[in-house]
Amino acid sequence: EDEFKILSKLNGFHSPKVFWIDHKFTYPFIVEEYIEADKIKKLSNSVVKNVAKSLAEIHNFSKVENRKSLSIKKEYIPKFSQRLKLIRKNKEMYKELLQFVNKAKKYCESNEEKFKEYSNVKILHGDMHCGNIFIQDSNIIFIDWENSEINDPAFDIVAFFYESENLQYFNEKNTISEEHKRIFLTEYLKINPDKNLKKKLDIIYPLRWLSDTLWLACRIVDYENIPKDLREKLKEEYLRLYNFNMRKLQQLWM
Repeated sequence: EDEFKILSKLNGFHSPKVFWIDHKFTYPFIVEEYIEADKIKKLSNSVVKNVAKSLAEIHNFSKVENRKSLSIKKEYIPKFSQRLKLIRKNKEMYKELLQFVNKAKKYCESNEEKFKEYSNVKILHGDMHCGNIFIQDSNIIFIDWENSEINDPAFDIVAFFYESENLQYFNEKNTISEEHKRIFLTEYLKINPDKNLKKKLDIIYPLRWLSDTLWLACRIVDYENIPKDLREKLKEEYLRLYNFNMRKLQQLWM
């Protein structure tokens, strides 16, 4: 429902047009525009600039007048607690992750008022990674708006940085560098000025890594719910990525 409303508002602006939503089924489906476009083959400086410019335009598109205070405690802590409950099945993994979650709770507490002071709300894509970004001539198209919401733009940017940085695990060409991040923020801030953006990114960044590491742990523990034909391959993949993320968490939280 949120996806349909937001895409209707955007009406094809860096996004597919949306024509119809059907509520007859348990999970409503949407009919959207089909667009001929290309995947991002490599995160070059020009591509990073173009993505930053387009995302800033999306964030600026919405006329959200009321400045609502956002909470990183509400954004992350319930999610962390819910995922820990599932991870309890694996005592070793649970013990390992619990120490990070306990630190994250204190971290959120100490940064809560600061983040509220800096926060503002815009239309967000909600799942920013290279797989959801396509190029049509020089125009950027964002697809898969299932997680779109009204929230602080910093969450979209941290997601893009996290997902692109995480690709180094797969040795893919879309890995983002520190120089790419600098170029991205320079271009983004030209269109959507926010003197507190960097501070918000620094606050959210370690929480995003922990959030996704907990998600991976849930997938590993909840092994039986992975489709049978994919179980062995995915479990092995999740374990490798989990170990990769844990090394990063050690750097960020210890």
